[in-house]
Formats: sequence, C-alpha cells, structure tokens
Amino acid sequence: MKSRLAITLLFCVMSTAILSACGGSTVNSASISGVVSGIPSSTTLVLQNNAVESISVAANGAFTFTNRIASGSAYSVTVGINPVGASCSVSNASGTATESNVTNVAVTCVPNVTVGGSISGLASGNIMILQNGTDSIASAADGFFVFTKSVPIGGNYNVVVVTTPTNQNCTVVNGVGTIAAGSANIENVQITCI
Repeated sequence: MKSRLAITLLFCVMSTAILSACGGSTVNSASISGVVSGIPSSTTLVLQNNAVESISVAANGAFTFTNRIASGSAYSVTVGINPVGASCSVSNASGTATESNVTNVAVTCVPNVTVGGSISGLASGNIMILQNGTDSIASAADGFFVFTKSVPIGGNYNVVVVTTPTNQNCTVVNGVGTIAAGSANIENVQITCI
C-alpha cells in the first residue's frame, strides 16, 4: 500500500514538472488599464504602451491594452496621437508590473485654444497676411479673424503681420502670450492699420 502511495506521489510530482516544462503553467503578468476623460466628441486618441502596442480610444471611459506585461517588466503609457482639438496628458503612466493588474492609469484631455481677434483700418482692395507660428491666414477686409490651428495648454502664440498692406502700416496689440490652464479662446488680438 505504501509503495502504491509513493508511486502516486511520484507521478503527481513528475506530471507537474512536465506540465511546467511544456508551458502548462501561466507566467505571472498584469494587464495595463485606466480611464480617459475629456476626449472631444467624434475624435480619437491613440495611446501607446512601451512605444510598442497602440490602441485607439474614441470615447471617455475605461481602456485596456491587449498585451499583458510580465511581472517584473516595465510599462510606460504615452499619448501617441492627440485627438483633434485637444491635448492629453497621462498620470500614473509608468512603473513595474507585478502579479496585480494595473488599473490606475489616468489620461486627461483638455481642449486646445484658438487664437483670433479683430482687424480695423484695412483699406479697400488691400490684403494682409497674418501668421501665428506655422499657421498663416490672409484677410482682405476689416472684421474678426481666427487662425485654423489651435494652441495646446502651455503653448505660446505670437501673431505677426508678415505681409503689410500696400501704403499702410499695421500694429499688433495682445498678439503674444502663453495659453494657461483653463484658458478660453483668445479673441482679443487687435490689428490696426493706418
């Protein structure tokens, strides 16, 4: 009877060893997930983990990367592509995976700010070209203007007249600044031509 018990125990130990050698046991790993907030409607955010795996997120709420991270390995969640009209930042973005799933990655998106203002004194038939960074617009009349490209929170704007209207001088007031957190669209840039 004792030999039968010994054989059974030996069989169990060997079976466990064989299964482990053949991949029968699971490697300890963790999923990487979190929550996104502030994505503008009808836009998509692309997140990356370790610059290898990318996922697209099109709505506020929970997200989870498909690939699990082996216990003891590093993870780093970054923004691959910001949604149109917003800039996103990641908190609790990196660490070392353990046997527990990572669920506290937080992605917060905030709207970018448009830069614009008013033009006055532009003579009939004249055209001026304004520039803010790499964004240029032309105007042939007095009135309100707004640049096409928006500026992210923390970004700078610097509105200049790059083509002066014929026989006129134009000045820019309130044309330089930095977009602070919580800023509304900039609408007070004043271009005055004489």
